[in-house]
Amino acid sequence: MNRHDATEPTDAAVEPLSGGRVLELYFLKARAASLDIAAMLDRLSRAEQSLGPVNDERKVRLKSALHVLADEAGDKARRIQEIFSIKG
Repeated sequence: MNRHDATEPTDAAVEPLSGGRVLELYFLKARAASLDIAAMLDRLSRAEQSLGPVNDERKVRLKSALHVLADEAGDKARRIQEIFSIKG
């Protein structure tokens, strides 16, 4: 039987996707996630305008993650995971 082992990469799995293909595959999902985050931040802003600032570690972590998204450095997924994995 000529089967590839599931752990064995195929040529297609090794070749990186083009930037255009990445956008074709993931743009709409990223757009939706961005809109969800923006809506949550708008709700938080309105709540803080009405009831005062929120002192919450989750807000700090979210802002840190947004800075990672906006910077030019790579390895964003790992860096953001580390931000949200901090115990405390």
